[in-house]
Parts: sequence; C-alpha cells; structure tokens
Amino acid sequence: MNLSVKIGALTLQNPVTVASGTFGYGNEAGRFTDLNALGGIITKSVSWNPRIGNAPTRIAETPSGMLNSIGLANVVSRLNHGLDIGGASVGAPTSFHLGVVVNPTALDMELEVRRFGYKAEAGAEFAVSQAVFDVGALRTFLSRIDHAT
Repeated sequence: MNLSVKIGALTLQNPVTVASGTFGYGNEAGRFTDLNALGGIITKSVSWNPRIGNAPTRIAETPSGMLNSIGLANVVSRLNHGLDIGGASVGAPTSFHLGVVVNPTALDMELEVRRFGYKAEAGAEFAVSQAVFDVGALRTFLSRIDHAT
C-alpha cells in the first residue's frame, strides 16, 4: 500500500511523523521501532491554541554542549549521518525528513528570519506554523526567507 504524502516538492514515504520533545532524539526509540520507517521528525510542536511559550532561557546544557530548537535540527541532521549529538556512531544512519516550526507573525521578525536560516542550514526540508490570519505578514516572511530555501 502506498502511503506516501507530498508537501510541495517533498515526498514523505508516509504521513507518520514524530515530535522530538516526546520522541527524544530518535536513537532511543530505535530499540523499539525501525526509525527509517517513519515519514519524518518534527523538532518542535504546534498547538491550536496560543501559547506564551517557555520562559527564557530556552536552552539546555548537555554533556556535548548547548541545545536549543536549532540544536534539535542539528541533532536530527547528525542522526541522518549515523552520529549522535556528541559525534559518536549510532550505527546505520537514519533517513528522517526534517521539519521545523516557524512563526511568520513573530514580533521580532529579524530574529525569526535569522533562526529560520539556521534551521535551513541544519537541513530543514519543510516548515510548519500555527494558523496565520495576517496574509500580509506571511507574504513578508516568505519573501524574507526565500534566500534560505
């Protein structure tokens, strides 16, 4: 049965994606499931309801360095190269499609565009956002990130 899903030019082998916050970094779940059977991994979640978000600082210190939402995209990229966050081999590389979250109506547009650029550099293949009701803001955001895609 063909379960593939197209998102623009990207084709996922199936619609099953997991969220990094509930799925760890992926390699932990490899003991329980074939990670290459997943359609993709999303590095942050999306909610129907507005959220204030986590209070600053939104960064965590790990034995291998600092980690934030951009760092999570780098973690997935490393897994796709067969490495963990510290650079050690995890065995066979995964083949995750990497999705990230963007906020086209962010109050600090410069920061949001810069952060998206970092996520794109880390290997993001697609981005999702919460519902956008300001079409003008969306067009502006899309024109600003066009260089990163």
